Amino acid sequence: MNKFLVIVSLFLTLGFSSVYAAGVVDHFEIEASPNKVKIGESIDITIKAVDKDGAVVKDYDKEVLIFSNSDQKAELPSTIDSGIYKFKTSDAGVVKFENGVKFTQKGTQDISVYDYNNEDIYGYAEVEVTDGTTSAQSSGDITINYPENGITLGQNSVKVSGTTSKNHKLRIKLNSGTGTETISNSEGVYEVELKDIPTGDNIIVAELLDADSKVIGTSSETFFKVESNTPVFKSITLNPESDEYNSESVVGVSVDATPGLTTVSVMVNDVLSTLTENKSGTYSGEITTPKTAGEYNIDVILKNELGLETKKEAATSIKVKEVEYLAGVEEVKKEEPVTVNCDDFKKELEVKNVKSISLKTKSVISWDKVDKATSYNIYKKDASSSGLTLIENVTDNKYEVIISGNKVEYSDFTIKAVFKDDVCNVEGDNQNMTKVQTGPKEIAILIIALLSGAGIMYVRRKNA
Repeated sequence: MNKFLVIVSLFLTLGFSSVYAAGVVDHFEIEASPNKVKIGESIDITIKAVDKDGAVVKDYDKEVLIFSNSDQKAELPSTIDSGIYKFKTSDAGVVKFENGVKFTQKGTQDISVYDYNNEDIYGYAEVEVTDGTTSAQSSGDITINYPENGITLGQNSVKVSGTTSKNHKLRIKLNSGTGTETISNSEGVYEVELKDIPTGDNIIVAELLDADSKVIGTSSETFFKVESNTPVFKSITLNPESDEYNSESVVGVSVDATPGLTTVSVMVNDVLSTLTENKSGTYSGEITTPKTAGEYNIDVILKNELGLETKKEAATSIKVKEVEYLAGVEEVKKEEPVTVNCDDFKKELEVKNVKSISLKTKSVISWDKVDKATSYNIYKKDASSSGLTLIENVTDNKYEVIISGNKVEYSDFTIKAVFKDDVCNVEGDNQNMTKVQTGPKEIAILIIALLSGAGIMYVRRKNA
């Protein structure tokens, strides 16, 4: 009696499922999804090794034979050899083959699975297959969502994505080539990466195929261009030219480079100055020499509209000397110094109404003009350290960020107004972040609902 109470107590404490464990494999449960397809359409199959009560036997590690009695030409999962698959420990009694089976004839077809060493352990499922030759021929059967028509890419590869019939074979053709074949997933979505795309104009077409690889549907043509040439730096000139410059003096800079670049900047002592293209291929502007004496490199950064960048480090260098200010002989009377608290200007340097607009190749940040500001510092939040990095100092109340790369990205930016004169050089305290798109738009993909008819087919045990 006491032993019985101990057992009951164990069931109540641990729960029935904790005490009971699945036994030996009795049969296989086979799930085919979808269970109604056309000839040549792929289906997913899931095989579960279960005991007589239907519980999964997680330590099952035997070989199974997968085949079709009704359609001996049916295509089996490409990952198995001669129809034989050995369950792995990581399968835990359940294995799924996506796009695993394709039938070649219509009617009620079966998928059978047998334990390779024990024919009494088996299972099967049935699939209704219809003639696939009735598919419509219109371009609406298959579409290309990315790349977008008319887009310009900055690299020689692209992931082509779109939608079509679920579990269907298709081919992506580049410039009328032989094409690359793939199979859409159970939601009708496909993705194919094309590499070594030639520079210049290109055309992509997607073709829907039947079981015999005959074209039964064609997408509209997608035209796009590849521009992979990075900007070219040619020369840099300082005006006036000198062996040595006074500290905190203004020096003119002229850079010759590829015409039509979106951004040309020079950096001296970590201070970035933007140049303007005043004639084709010539970009001009000014820099202010550092306050401390020494020799400083001048780096040149070039960017085009595709976001491709060339950085010419130490394009030239300047030598700076500190200016000694001595009282002149004409100074007879010293004026009382005027005390200025530069921090008082901060309250007049508030940046308001920061907005970000995303275009095809760039994002534009704009804000209300600050009357007291002489310029604006553009900061970007560092993803690794959460600190702020000074990107550029601009004089206009807007800033453009080139959109580049292959995936959607957003970065946090903040704008700080700057007031600078002979006495003060003060920056506002704006800490508000604005999220700006720096990677291309995600292509919206229509998610097609799974057929509700898919399910587990009943399994019968073979009589001895």
